[in-house]
Amino acid sequence: MIFFNKIKTTRHIAVWVQTLFALPAIFIGVSSASCQLNEAHASGITISYQHSLEKIFRESNLGKTDTLPVIDVAKGEVASLQYIINGDKDITDVDVHFNSNEQNKDILSGARAYYEGFVRAMIFADKRSRDFLPAHDNEYPDPLYSFPCKQITANQNQPCWISIPVGANAKTGDYKCSVTFTGKYKGQSFMLTRRFIVKVYPVVLSKDDILSVSNWFAFETPQNEYKKTFKRMNAGADVPYNSELYWGYLKKYAAIMSAHGQNVFYLSPVHLVTYKRDGNKWGFDFSFFDKVAGTLQANTKLKFIEGGALALRGNGWEGNFRMLFPHQENGTWGVGLQDLSNPDVQQFYKAFMPALCAHLKEKGWDKIYIQHIADEPIDANADSYISISKFIRAQLTCNLKFIDAVQTTKVAGYVDIWVPQLDFFDKNAAFFENRRRSYNETVWFYTSAFPQGNYANRFIELPLAKVRLLHWINFKYNASGYLHWGFNFWDDNLLMQHKSGSDGLPAGDAWIVYPGNNEVLSSIRFETMRDGINDYTLLRMLQKQNAAAAQVLVNKIVLSYDNYNTDAATILAIHKQLLVALSK
Repeated sequence: MIFFNKIKTTRHIAVWVQTLFALPAIFIGVSSASCQLNEAHASGITISYQHSLEKIFRESNLGKTDTLPVIDVAKGEVASLQYIINGDKDITDVDVHFNSNEQNKDILSGARAYYEGFVRAMIFADKRSRDFLPAHDNEYPDPLYSFPCKQITANQNQPCWISIPVGANAKTGDYKCSVTFTGKYKGQSFMLTRRFIVKVYPVVLSKDDILSVSNWFAFETPQNEYKKTFKRMNAGADVPYNSELYWGYLKKYAAIMSAHGQNVFYLSPVHLVTYKRDGNKWGFDFSFFDKVAGTLQANTKLKFIEGGALALRGNGWEGNFRMLFPHQENGTWGVGLQDLSNPDVQQFYKAFMPALCAHLKEKGWDKIYIQHIADEPIDANADSYISISKFIRAQLTCNLKFIDAVQTTKVAGYVDIWVPQLDFFDKNAAFFENRRRSYNETVWFYTSAFPQGNYANRFIELPLAKVRLLHWINFKYNASGYLHWGFNFWDDNLLMQHKSGSDGLPAGDAWIVYPGNNEVLSSIRFETMRDGINDYTLLRMLQKQNAAAAQVLVNKIVLSYDNYNTDAATILAIHKQLLVALSK
């Protein structure tokens, strides 16, 4: 929000005209019979700058900086920074306002400020990283809430996150900015201002060679009610299928995913199609699939539609894969599992795959549609994966590419887009580089509840640097995509347990956003992931100009697959060096 647009009136109106960096910023505020506390009289309140890679705990003692903060960005990036609010007495009704003037109004038009909420992590990675972050009462900052903040408890830090999207058409130069914090302290109103500079370089974030990014997301569908995620944003009330509210919530998912670099979207065709069956004859209605895919295409920078798995494990981790198969009970369609050897299953897919191909061609999606066979094949069930892949490929009437997360190399020849888990990628680096170079296949990587130890991941117990560096790993090891299964697989205790059901997943694995009141709330991890995705793009841009220079910079941060320089000052300095190099 822009401060001069927040006009409040009472019987007593006071108008302050403040000079910021020799440029006028006009705002109108409220006074009462008591005086407004300024810096000198609100000495019990501290508001100190902190960079965007620090996790700020309630008990952190990070000290103050006496230098004017400078945030370095390319055009198209987001300037991210934090402030820490602390008081020797309770502070209430805290709000944050951006002071706009002629010099900075263009970049501040989309600026947002949030206060960071805390979640209690109940489960951690079994294999701890050497840079594990311990927290008092296991409470970690993560969700981002819009101001105002009702209360900040005395002698506890309240971190504040600021995001300033810088448009591709922004002018190059130093933008002198400030934010004003208002609230009540010791029964009186206060107003304290903090200044910073957003330095915009003559570099525009490229729209080419962008990272492929997929966060699998849960939403209710007619065939799969595993997670009623829309309900959580609707005060616990069900959201009817095909209602205006339903599609409105899907658009909100699309908006926040797209704003954070996601361009690949997992949709299960088997669960999004309506069926008719007359003996061995099948009929397919793709209208619901079309509306979901069309909504995503209209509201994102869609790169790929990621067709969901056609098979799942039948019995445990080493179990062979079985086919998804639609069936009808008491007039209601559901999806179960059957063996590929079942004649009904074969008859279904002999009809379904050609129909899917024809429909993708009709919609113009056949070139951007990639298809999963089954998730995470391993050596023990690789043969069943291959059998299913052969069968499915034989039914195709279009040239689809196949993608899967893998933990085996035995499925070579049946995967076009390899997505190894990061540690498996590490152990089989030569294999994947050979598939990329010699077979013209694509390599991504994924993280989930694993790998653990010193590998980068999105666990809430890890430094934010390890979230950002995921995509420096993408660049260094020629992995052109990143996949994670957990965008929003929320459970019933979002702010207290931060795990998925009874699966015992490390906190931070199952979701990276939170349900708000008719909105999706971002997190400091999601903001940081977006910044890392933009880093990847900058590295690719420099690689085109000077490949050796790009490699030198990434090698200073990513030492190996599980060894990194996570010093925040170094990462931000290297980011600045990227911008300087690209400015030449």
